[in-house]
Amino acid sequence: MTNTNGLFITGTGTNVGKTFTSGFIANMLSHLGKKVLYYKLIQCGAAESDGEEFPGGDTEILEKKFGHPHTYCSFQLKTPASPHYAFSVESKIFHPQEIHDKLLFSRKEYDFVIVEGAGGIRVPVSPSLEMSDLARQISFPTIVVTYPGLGTLNHSLLTFEHLKHKQIPVAGFMMNSGTETDMNSPLVQDTLQELSRRSSYRYLGAVPRFQNGKWNIERFEEHLLYQYFSRIL
Repeated sequence: MTNTNGLFITGTGTNVGKTFTSGFIANMLSHLGKKVLYYKLIQCGAAESDGEEFPGGDTEILEKKFGHPHTYCSFQLKTPASPHYAFSVESKIFHPQEIHDKLLFSRKEYDFVIVEGAGGIRVPVSPSLEMSDLARQISFPTIVVTYPGLGTLNHSLLTFEHLKHKQIPVAGFMMNSGTETDMNSPLVQDTLQELSRRSSYRYLGAVPRFQNGKWNIERFEEHLLYQYFSRIL
């Protein structure tokens, strides 16, 4: 049976907006009165957002930029590379048990856990494991973050195909709109329709822009993602 007290956030690649999506979801759930943990499995190098560098990685973005107080990272690596390479060059060993133990504790301590992977779903973590293996073991429904640029149909559909092959539960996909994209343009709307039609996965809405310390949305209840949470919480 699929656990519904958490989500696994993956993307079609690096820098597509997984952390922004995680921050938005954390903010929405906090608005709903939930105590939420943002859990970054593996951080490789510093993180960057809107030209600002965050040495502490994505957890620092959640804390300092989005004001989310509950964050944790199991493996903090200095090398900005695929996890398997970062572990190797830093002579560190990936221990899956650390993730299992943290989630076991977190399910008792928090109402909801947002788990963010590193890179895309097929990023190698160790000689024998990919990010998708961790997603399957964690067993939270997965949200795939994509973007409205050229190439997204191919990258997204390949990601969806792998998730189906690995029998990983998928809640749906979201699109990170960036700062200038017109989400109502015919091209973007066609992309969304094609992704839904060809994958059968539910579109959960665009991640709003974050400006002047807040998300560019008047009411969370207007967002498609809110409808998803109203069904599972």
